[in-house]
Amino acid sequence: MLYRLILPHRSPTCRLLCYIVWIKNTLKGFLAGMAVMGALTFAVAQNRHPHIHAAVGALEAAQQELQEAAHDFCGHRAQALKDTNAALRQLRLAQQCAK
Repeated sequence: MLYRLILPHRSPTCRLLCYIVWIKNTLKGFLAGMAVMGALTFAVAQNRHPHIHAAVGALEAAQQELQEAAHDFCGHRAQALKDTNAALRQLRLAQQCAK
């Protein structure tokens, strides 16, 4: 086994503990690598359609601005909110289909 090559002069208990620590550290490295790969995959998926992603952000900002506005933009605020919600819904559906 590997621990015999690394620590031949140690007692069997010490070698076993060192081997367990080695496995634990190896597993930590593997899991950290998998987490990084998952994050990179998610980042790549988010950037496949950057204009759609940007449009969703812009529409969400406009929606919030319309909702918090003090006036009703000459009666156009309600329809603008409906159209903004519809556009956001369609863009999110498009993003789901692109996955």
